[in-house]
Amino acid sequence: MRRAVKQSLMEIFSTLYEAHNYIKNFIEKGKTDELQSLFGDCQQTAIQLGSIIEESEGEGFITVSHLESYCEAVYEIATSGEFIASKVKKTLDRKLMTAESSAKNDINVKLEVVFMPYKASMWDSLESVWKAADKDPMCDAYVVPIPYYDKNPSGALGKFHYEGKEYPDYVPVIHYETYDLSKRRPDVIYIHNPYDEHNFVTTVDPRFYSKELKKYTDCLVYIPYYVSDENANAVRTHYVLSAGVINSDKTIVQSPKFADLFKKTLLSQFGDTPENRMIVNDKIQGLGSPKFDAATAHKKENYDIPSEWKEIIGDKKIVLYNTHLSMLMKENYHRFIPKLKEVIKYFRNRDDVVLLWRPHPLTISTAESMNPEAIGPYMEIVNEFRNNKYGVYDDTSDMNRAIAISDAYYGSWSSVIPIYKSTGKPVMIQNIDIREDL
Repeated sequence: MRRAVKQSLMEIFSTLYEAHNYIKNFIEKGKTDELQSLFGDCQQTAIQLGSIIEESEGEGFITVSHLESYCEAVYEIATSGEFIASKVKKTLDRKLMTAESSAKNDINVKLEVVFMPYKASMWDSLESVWKAADKDPMCDAYVVPIPYYDKNPSGALGKFHYEGKEYPDYVPVIHYETYDLSKRRPDVIYIHNPYDEHNFVTTVDPRFYSKELKKYTDCLVYIPYYVSDENANAVRTHYVLSAGVINSDKTIVQSPKFADLFKKTLLSQFGDTPENRMIVNDKIQGLGSPKFDAATAHKKENYDIPSEWKEIIGDKKIVLYNTHLSMLMKENYHRFIPKLKEVIKYFRNRDDVVLLWRPHPLTISTAESMNPEAIGPYMEIVNEFRNNKYGVYDDTSDMNRAIAISDAYYGSWSSVIPIYKSTGKPVMIQNIDIREDL
């Protein structure tokens, strides 16, 4: 049974106890008509309780039998014609207490937990938590991917995206239009996008901003879609002060150290008072990132590599080349484009190693919003790379496959690096200002 339903049941038990007080009062004042009406109301309420319990727990559930016994006691008293106020109340209270105790102890609460990712490529930031909830017999876990939009340079909503069909086959996806938050009111909602309307590149559908989701659950949990370098002594303020952190009941970060950094930033912003420390300590939990779980759980042998990839890879070693979306920003792209050409030239047609190029999934949409002039030169390189099969171009939603099948990492500094390091394979950071033609 859902927790909210059980809470409602227990509140109804309380109203029945109040009714017993009125019954005692009516007997003492000789209000026979009101008394009989109230006896009938008590019976109907108990019957409704039993129906709700049977719908959830099945026919013949033990609590229902106790409610039936209570109804029989009400009927016998109502038809006896002889009323002693204190005795009637004591009898009804005792019968109701038996049913109430059964409801408390025999009806198990099942939590309804819903996961609301937006980009399939970021599902690994929630997946291991979903798997645990899905296996828990006391949880009903649902995956409800939500739509998002690109933002135009003006800030207006642009192209619509919904990636519900891009999740792994073993993830049972529910369409967001069929999951009614206002009716379901899940016990817990998990999200990985914290920005609400404050992202300049993309935005989830405004119906699913964290400030809106909070209206429909008692526990909104934000787990960042990224991980950071464990050696960092600070965390970017805009990450900590994002809407998802502020509006969430719990924010789960990658380590106790990062939890301390988040707490420090929040207290600096809102005041280091005893009350705020209590709130922040409860909100920020350094329990680890599912992204690390995914990286270590997914092995090369678990993946069926596409045939067109196999043709390019052969028996060569694979270097994962990761390029960050910031490379196409105005301050970077004039330096990045020649560096990109040089890297591709270095790796193409080699007999020992092949490049698996995986650009950040928001590269194009970011450039369209922030630096449109970069798109033409960049796409010319992409198309040449793909058409001539200089290496493998990976624009799929599964980052973990690229991590699992590759032998080394090269590329931009990004949240992929701490994940890749957790595999024990070598990592080399790209410097776009170092080129052979300089």
